[in-house]
Amino acid sequence: MITLLVALGVALAPERPGRPTQPARFAMSVDSSRRQLVLTLGPYDLATEPDMPMMDMQEMEDHSPRFVWPANTWLRAYHVRVTDAQGHPLPSSLLHHFALVDFDRRDLVYPIVDRVFGGGEETGDVSLPVGIAVPVRGGDHIGFYFMWHNETGTDLTGVTLRIAFTWTPRNEQPAPQLVVPFWVDVNYHAGDDNTYPAPPGGVVKTCVFSFPVSGHLLAAGAHLHPWGASVRLEDSATGRVIANVGVDHAPDGKLPNVSRRLFGIWGMGPHLEAGRRYRVVAVYDNPTDSTLTGLMGILGGLFAPDHPEQWPALDRNDSTYLRDLSGFLMADQNRPTPITIAGVR
Repeated sequence: MITLLVALGVALAPERPGRPTQPARFAMSVDSSRRQLVLTLGPYDLATEPDMPMMDMQEMEDHSPRFVWPANTWLRAYHVRVTDAQGHPLPSSLLHHFALVDFDRRDLVYPIVDRVFGGGEETGDVSLPVGIAVPVRGGDHIGFYFMWHNETGTDLTGVTLRIAFTWTPRNEQPAPQLVVPFWVDVNYHAGDDNTYPAPPGGVVKTCVFSFPVSGHLLAAGAHLHPWGASVRLEDSATGRVIANVGVDHAPDGKLPNVSRRLFGIWGMGPHLEAGRRYRVVAVYDNPTDSTLTGLMGILGGLFAPDHPEQWPALDRNDSTYLRDLSGFLMADQNRPTPITIAGVR
């Protein structure tokens, strides 16, 4: 399975009932025997909310811990667990989306801070194929951002989120191939809302972009909302389809399954050239009589750079970087406390 990197947009939206009613706690621990770094956040009180609201960075301000990554690691997997006040499992779909953000490394496609790992309600746990891993440097400043969406029909109290990141030992032989997750949003606007509507009948949304370094596409997936149909990657000049991620609809439009393309299992995957123009196309069906709102269309994947040493540096004076950072700074105004770190060695 692959990771899905989710854009965290900023929108003007009303107060949501799912906001925590008390300051949340945050704890980080390192279990060296299991090679896991574990984040625990909570408790949260989540009111039921049947409709998906607009994405709002400020809505996440009460659950956005910042911390220093404790050691050089090669990450391979994450496991998400959501529980109630008694410790009983709750649906992981309550977690609409999340992202682990490295404030000291540049993103692949955009000149902004790097989204290291992420996922959505359709993602589930992620374990990368054997032989590949995502590097995270010790000492980098990290943020964890996420959004709840409770559509269970029942108000929930005392909800706790636990996410465990598993790493590969640095002395493993042969060493894994180091890869980076990437994402491309068909409606990305740094520091602004990235959602859009779909009128009755549906909508096709596209964007064109390029990579700063060449490399191979090892895997591709997508993040869509109900009635999403597909996301594909094309060569902008020729129209050749490089990857197509399809969707299975439930009768109500929800997405119980989003397919994933794992090119790296049978070889290196398609080679993507630095500076070449590529296009992402997100398709929504809308068989209803009403306009759908708050939609997103994101392609996520794994990228193996030909020359990792040529990775562009983060330009902290870039205007896009500054707009992107402003949203995180708003979200950081009221972080969970207290922060505890245990077991680091």
